[in-house]
Amino acid sequence: MNEEKNTRTVICCNCDEEIVVLQHDEKSGKIPCSRCGFSNRFVSETKAGGQRAIPGVVRLLLVAVITSVLALVIVRHFLPEERLKILFIGNSFTFGHDVPVLFQKIAGTGRPRSSTNITVVAVPRLALNEHWLSTETRALVCNEPWDYVILQDQSTIAFDNPTQMESSISKYVESMVPGKRKQVVLFGTWADLGSSHLEPVITSLYRRCAQKTRSALAPVGSAFIRAQRIFPAPDLFDPDGHHASEYGAWLAAMVIYSTIFGEKPVLPLTETSEKEKRLELLAGVAWEATQGSGIPCPKSFPK
Repeated sequence: MNEEKNTRTVICCNCDEEIVVLQHDEKSGKIPCSRCGFSNRFVSETKAGGQRAIPGVVRLLLVAVITSVLALVIVRHFLPEERLKILFIGNSFTFGHDVPVLFQKIAGTGRPRSSTNITVVAVPRLALNEHWLSTETRALVCNEPWDYVILQDQSTIAFDNPTQMESSISKYVESMVPGKRKQVVLFGTWADLGSSHLEPVITSLYRRCAQKTRSALAPVGSAFIRAQRIFPAPDLFDPDGHHASEYGAWLAAMVIYSTIFGEKPVLPLTETSEKEKRLELLAGVAWEATQGSGIPCPKSFPK
């Protein structure tokens, strides 16, 4: 009678034979089948009034799958963070509405495993050749191990003195210490509101400079032209018709992001719903402009 109380029936996983299991068999962890000899390992699901013994090989597979998933999660969590040092040099087109800060926000959303350390040297109306006169600026450009250096020249220099612009950009690029990790990105500026016919001249000069110096080109001016097909043009400009509005600054930051990382910007979801919709449209414009008119950063840095 006592022996009957200490027994139960399970189903063999190999042949579906009913097996009478004694309590001491269960404790050993092995439940052999009297019909086929299969060694069942442990008890799980119920079948036909008894309990179905699941073989050890299944348990091993389950352990392997769980271990693999946990390993993947741990590896992804502890992957070394990508740390990028980025220098912006320009004027009010760069610091207006905090283009570098907007870029940093986009990078923080689109590249969660990256951290961007941003330094900005921007003075109203200053051209690149005037920045070069500063000892501190030259030291920053020449000696610091930047990952990316963003150069934005004075907005009218493409018409006033294009030779000076070409010379200035070449000077910056050639001054960088060989072997130090740097990629130059030219911030191609926009034409004033109502002067969109001049934009191709500006972009053409920036493109020529980029090709000459093996730099990347962020075609912000081209993106402004594309955006005006879906946006009222004044929305991209401040009231003076010269500087970018907040939307224009977002567009500039998005184009720079797409040029550096080679992907469509992913926006931080912290704005009002209407603003999010407009920014999402601009993200598409930035990506299209980069693909159509830009020169993206290479996979590796030029030697």
